Amino acid sequence: MTVRLRGWIGTAGFAAALTSCLMSSAGAQSWPAKAVKIIVPVAAGTATDITARIFGEKLAAKWGQPVIIENRPGADGLVAIGSFVSQRDPHTLLFSFSTAVSLNPLIHPKLSYDPDADLVPITTTAEVVLAIAVNNATGVKAVAQLVEQIQKEPGKYNWAAAPGLPRYVFEAFRAAAKLDMVYVPYNQTGTAAQDLGAGRIQVMIAAVSTLLPIVQAGQTRFLAVTSNDRAKMVPDVLSATEAGYPSLMIPALGCVFGGRDMPAGVRDQIARDVDAVAADNGVVERLAQAGQTVRRSTPAGLSRLLAEQRTALAPIAAALGPAQ
Repeated sequence: MTVRLRGWIGTAGFAAALTSCLMSSAGAQSWPAKAVKIIVPVAAGTATDITARIFGEKLAAKWGQPVIIENRPGADGLVAIGSFVSQRDPHTLLFSFSTAVSLNPLIHPKLSYDPDADLVPITTTAEVVLAIAVNNATGVKAVAQLVEQIQKEPGKYNWAAAPGLPRYVFEAFRAAAKLDMVYVPYNQTGTAAQDLGAGRIQVMIAAVSTLLPIVQAGQTRFLAVTSNDRAKMVPDVLSATEAGYPSLMIPALGCVFGGRDMPAGVRDQIARDVDAVAADNGVVERLAQAGQTVRRSTPAGLSRLLAEQRTALAPIAAALGPAQ
């Protein structure tokens, strides 16, 4: 009787596992059953928004359903994440920098969401190439010269940054070099770029694509891109490593997240579909023209990356204190 019972339990367990697997597979095959909404925590026209729209266009064709981009900028992405988490709809995705998971828990003591439960890692898409730029009136042409000039004239330079990781990495750089500068907060990165061009601020760190128009207009110049390698979009600009400041390297990765209720089968399907788009040569070229580099991953790979990034950023966040 005991043997029969064990056999029944084993058969039942196998059946349950098979049923669960089939349901997960069926759920993935039937997804999406309607339009997919992608929430982006930045304004339209910014680097992350451009990436989301490039991927959204290709995914809409692949899925046979409209893909709607919804921009909800502000507060280090917390506005967008709050909206995303509250919807709990598997047809709603979050397209955000990795800092939604890695940095926000370190700088915001009280979050309205659980970053580990409410944001399910799906995959990466592209690395946004960031750059440091200065207003031409400063006369600065290199990072080393910027450091020297600020040290000679403490308190004279105002600076701004794209929200999240760029600001904190530059803050760490500024603190290490003992640079007395005034940080000017902005709700919109585009407005900050306009003020950099007008000379109301002197230094800014943001996506190359955001800063390029005012560089091309002759109002500002790039000092370095914050990566190991030069950017195809601005090949004459030194990388942070070449400029002698490897601490300025920033892995600004665009990531796709699902909600806590998303079936594993759907998550894996989205990851495969996004990866297929990222492998498209036309997409690679369009992203390169927008100052970005494709970065492909898997749900497990993104989870590891987020954990590693959080560990690396913890000392910086602790030194600088919570976000104001």
